[in-house]
Amino acid sequence: MPVRCRWGRFQDVDEAAHYEFICKQAGIKVSYCAEQFDNDESMLSNIVKNLKRVMAAEYSRELSQKVHAGSCRFARMGFQLGGRTMFGLQRVLVDEKLQQKKVLIKGDRKYLMTDHVRLRPGEINDRATIAWIFRRFTQLQSETAIARELNEKAVLSANGRGWNRAMVGRILRNENYLGNTVYNRRSRKLGGVSVYNPPEDWGARRSRPRTDCRSGSVPAGAKDHSGTSRRPVRGGNAAAASTITEEERVSQSLDH
Repeated sequence: MPVRCRWGRFQDVDEAAHYEFICKQAGIKVSYCAEQFDNDESMLSNIVKNLKRVMAAEYSRELSQKVHAGSCRFARMGFQLGGRTMFGLQRVLVDEKLQQKKVLIKGDRKYLMTDHVRLRPGEINDRATIAWIFRRFTQLQSETAIARELNEKAVLSANGRGWNRAMVGRILRNENYLGNTVYNRRSRKLGGVSVYNPPEDWGARRSRPRTDCRSGSVPAGAKDHSGTSRRPVRGGNAAAASTITEEERVSQSLDH
C-alpha cells in the first residue's frame, strides 16, 4: 500500500485522479499521509481530495510566475542565469556589492544567495580568436570556411575539439560578445509547449563592455585585461599607431 502526500502538482487535476484510478484497478489502496482525511471514497474525502489537487496546481503556477519574474529581473541587472558558457568568455562570481570574488571554472557553482555570476572576456588567445572570427566573417561571409580555417590552424573549441559550421554560427549570433545579456527569448512553462516571446517580454540588459570581444578594441586611455594601456593617437604619430596589444597580435597571427 503506497503512502503519498500527493501525486504531484499537476496543472490538470484530473491527471492525479487518473494515477489513483490505475492503482485502484490493480488492487492497490492509496493513502495520503500528509492530509487530515481518510481516503475512504466518501463524499467528503472526494471533495477535500479534489480541493487539495486544485490548491497544489495553483501553488505551482504562482511559484512558476515568481521564479520567472525574478530570473528576468536578474537578467536585466546583467547576471548570468545558467547555461553553457560560450567560447572566449568566463564566469565571474561577484558579491552583493558587485565585487569580484573568483573566476568560476567548469563545474563550479555559486554557494551564497547574495552572490551572482557575470560574464567577462576570457583568456587573451580566446579573445583574439573571437575577434578573428568576426573579422574573417566580414571577408568570407561563410561560417563553414571559417570553421575549416580554424581546424587547419589547430585552434581548439570550448569543448577541446574541432570546429564546425554550427559552432561558428552560434558565436556570430550570440549577443554576449557585445556585452548584452538576453533572457526569455523562448520559454516553456509548467511542462507546456515551447514558445518564442516578443522582444518586450525579454529580460535583457544591453550595454557596451569595456572590451569588445568581436574586435578586441579597447577605449582610448583604458586598460584591457592584459594590462596594456591604450592612448589616443595625436598628431598622426605613426609610431604610436603601430603599438598593438598582445590580444591584437595573437588575432593578427591567425591571418597568416
